[in-house]
Amino acid sequence: MDKRAIAKGGKVIEAELERIAPVIKDGGYIPGCDHGVPFDISWPHFVHYATLLADLTDWL
Repeated sequence: MDKRAIAKGGKVIEAELERIAPVIKDGGYIPGCDHGVPFDISWPHFVHYATLLADLTDWL
């Protein structure tokens, strides 16, 4: 997962998750931030990302 997409928020997060959705659904990829979440990702953007990811993977 491109952490720059999470930092930008909104439609950018959605587009990045849509781009990688096929490999997520195949079970071959779990998207996340490498080496932790950087300081430029706001809490609301991270929550939006996590909510979309949970929905995409049926975690919720």
